[in-house]
Amino acid sequence: MSQFFESIRVVNGRVMNLSQHQIRIDRTMKSINSKDFLDLKKHIATLDLSKLGVYKLRISYNAHKAEILKTRFEAYEEKSINTLKLVDINFKYEHKSENREALNHAFTKKDGADDVLLVRNDLITDTWYYNVAFYNGEIWLTPKDALLQGTMRAKLIQTKKIIPAEIKVQDIASFKKIRLFNAMIPWSEQKDIPIKNIN
Repeated sequence: MSQFFESIRVVNGRVMNLSQHQIRIDRTMKSINSKDFLDLKKHIATLDLSKLGVYKLRISYNAHKAEILKTRFEAYEEKSINTLKLVDINFKYEHKSENREALNHAFTKKDGADDVLLVRNDLITDTWYYNVAFYNGEIWLTPKDALLQGTMRAKLIQTKKIIPAEIKVQDIASFKKIRLFNAMIPWSEQKDIPIKNIN
């Protein structure tokens, strides 16, 4: 069974960035040659979204059968990330799969840091939990070879707030700071990390 999931930001009952989540589900299903369609908007319409505040809507689904397996609401607590450890990997994580075994193994190599900055073939990808962008003093660049095509990343690229670029390990020193982001935290609320905190 091909089991995947989406983590969606909900604010006072309003679902954020739904179109990008649907695009990612469509892309995932297409990758396994599924001819079915999973209508995320239709499923969400059946849920009680009256809860106030910010929370995560986590939807697990079977891509082969285009069926929702589990839906749950979770409080979202932002992780405190101040240091990153460079870790080499040789795996892919192109779709938001429930199987994060390889990612979790890479995370065990953080060596006292708060998170790992994953490197594949000398190219920066993502951290264990976040997409990333680097600031060069003028613009924000995000790794072209991101491990996962995040929904917030897609939206930021679409609105030209970040630009995809090939970023090598040796390029890191030329940037001023790095920003970690995902679907749960608005771009303007992200905390930046000094480049010197990457080891």
